Amino acid sequence: MTKKTCEFDNHEEFLRRFLECQRGLLRYVMCFVPNAHDARDIVQEPNR
Repeated sequence: MTKKTCEFDNHEEFLRRFLECQRGLLRYVMCFVPNAHDARDIVQEPNR
């Protein structure tokens, strides 16, 4: 396995896990930011 393949696998694994947790992360952020639109913006910011 080359370094590039390993980095790609790590990125895929991170993305898979992040997407699995995204809904829970949104609920967590909404505990502190009650406006749903603002909370979604905060959770989406790392995706940009």
